[in-house]
Amino acid sequence: MTKQMNRLICIVLALVIFLGMLSACAPSGNVVMELNGHKITENMYAFWLSRYKAFFVYYYMNNEESAEIWDTPIDETGATLNETFTGYVKENARTYAAALYLYDEYKLKLSDADMQTIEDDLAELVDAAGGKTAMNAELANFAVNYDMLKEIYIIEAKVKQLQTYLFAEDGPEALTDAVKDEYYANNYARIKHIFVNTSAKYVYDENGDYQYDEDGNVMTTEFTAEELSAQREKAAEVVKQLEEGADFEEMLALYTEDSATGIYPNGYYLTATSNYVEEVVDMTFDLEIGEWDYVQSDLGYHIIMRLELEPQAYASTASADFFTDFESNLTVESFTRVLEPYMADVVVNDEIADLYSLKSVTANYYY
Repeated sequence: MTKQMNRLICIVLALVIFLGMLSACAPSGNVVMELNGHKITENMYAFWLSRYKAFFVYYYMNNEESAEIWDTPIDETGATLNETFTGYVKENARTYAAALYLYDEYKLKLSDADMQTIEDDLAELVDAAGGKTAMNAELANFAVNYDMLKEIYIIEAKVKQLQTYLFAEDGPEALTDAVKDEYYANNYARIKHIFVNTSAKYVYDENGDYQYDEDGNVMTTEFTAEELSAQREKAAEVVKQLEEGADFEEMLALYTEDSATGIYPNGYYLTATSNYVEEVVDMTFDLEIGEWDYVQSDLGYHIIMRLELEPQAYASTASADFFTDFESNLTVESFTRVLEPYMADVVVNDEIADLYSLKSVTANYYY
């Protein structure tokens, strides 16, 4: 499996954990999974798959679905995109069966206000569909009806409440500084970056500052052949000097064309799933602390050095842009860890579950 696909899987799993909700007591349908009376029926499972099919098609297929894409092998075993991601969705169904069991173990209960919010949300959907009959006709495409959808919304609220309870400051799984530090150390790397551009040159004003377009992006224009050759020679010269023992910080100050260097003087903080230049992310985690290397992308040459992590940078205002999803991702990982002991007891009816896949269900963009 490629590193790009691994990154996609990590992102999708995080979204499944936070957005996918299953029913503990679905009104009808064969049972797909069960833990101590908490049942996930085939109707609920098919509906859940339909939600994530819409997500996949919209974000990773440019909103253009085809059977050929779903049938594309994505790893050395020959497993297809459909088989692989349906498998991850199925595994997360087991996770939620465990979550619903734990919800009852902690004797949690939705408030009247929570239930009213669900009623109000459903009322808006009914109005938008033109009535409950029309809404049920639409929901039939996703193997459920109004009552089943209400049950899903109830479970969504329950799982959210469970997460809040577990990870509150005084909760049984509180996200203490020690927990955060461990997650930070295990998942993040810090780099500094000498960038030599070969894709397009920047446009400067009379003061030598970058010019920006109306969207706030740095303006660029194409290199001439001579300029492009000079850029390549510049990158080669930086590498040569570093190999001869030049100081990385000095080379960065002299040569980098990364417009964000001044904004982030302490460097960049990356994870394996960071939305940054793929080649840079991959190389970052191949380097040891204190090592440097270079890689070429469609943008140009990237000469990077991996540095020691600064203590608790996730709480620093200066580095805040790199940690916008720190708490949510830590919660996902912690939630999975808490539920793992219960997942082994979830009984799965593979014969029923395997009747459904992301390829076979209808994409659900609305519910």
